[in-house]
Amino acid sequence: MCKSDEFDLSYGLKGGELVFIDEVDRGLDCGCYCPHCGGKLIARKGDVNQHHFAHYQIENCGKGVESALHLLGKQVLLEEQCIRLPDEEERRLVTAVEVERRRFGYVADIGAVLFDVGEDIDIEIKVTHAVDEEKLKKVISNKAKLIEVDLSGLLKSGNLTKEKIRQAVLDDAPRAWAEELYKNLKMDRESDMSNKNLVCGYKAVNGYSQKNQSNFEFAALYILVKQEGRSSPNYQIQGMGGYELTSVPMKMDEQLLSKLENLRFPIDVELVFDMSLIKGKLKPVVSDLLV
Repeated sequence: MCKSDEFDLSYGLKGGELVFIDEVDRGLDCGCYCPHCGGKLIARKGDVNQHHFAHYQIENCGKGVESALHLLGKQVLLEEQCIRLPDEEERRLVTAVEVERRRFGYVADIGAVLFDVGEDIDIEIKVTHAVDEEKLKKVISNKAKLIEVDLSGLLKSGNLTKEKIRQAVLDDAPRAWAEELYKNLKMDRESDMSNKNLVCGYKAVNGYSQKNQSNFEFAALYILVKQEGRSSPNYQIQGMGGYELTSVPMKMDEQLLSKLENLRFPIDVELVFDMSLIKGKLKPVVSDLLV
């Protein structure tokens, strides 16, 4: 049996084309493969659960839905030749629609031309991965026009249909110009840099190792960080929340240790880092605290 997290996999690849679950035969006669990992799919079309694809004799890769969404987003634009731009209410016609168009040192999911003004426009389909900073810089420096259409909300909607995806791509999904995306990216980075860390304690020890026949020292802060789930082809996170304790190396510095001795834990502080050589590699090490 398939896992419940595959119930949303409504699309599979057949002959290089995406097909909806209701368009194919039941079972292995569907002849379909996962849009992400390429594994063989079985079409489950029973009377109890909603019709869906499941990976056959292999573990669910957990990426089939997002890959299908990304492919379908591009397919919709190819078919419809129009899109609503950010801050506009009506759709604009586009022509010369091209998948994976190469531009100024980057590749756009979709390249097209705005029909009424004859301007080039790039369209990115976001499902889990947003346009990265490097691409945004190239877009802005070359004064190109690029919008990102955010389909990530569809991942949780369940029972996806082509009409839902079509409506999201053309009209309903959030969308923004490259300049706004870059501005938000910078603001998020600045916010992350200014965020304080919840320090729960510290440890500083030194001594002599009989095993290694040498002196040693160890110093670290212990902070709480938000847990981040990262699935892989071998497993998928089913649930995760809250914070976990992690250690951050710090300098064995008398002034820093004196400051730590006078703190009451847990406490929110800003960490100041220096680069230090640890086991032959340069790594960030806490050198000071800003209370």
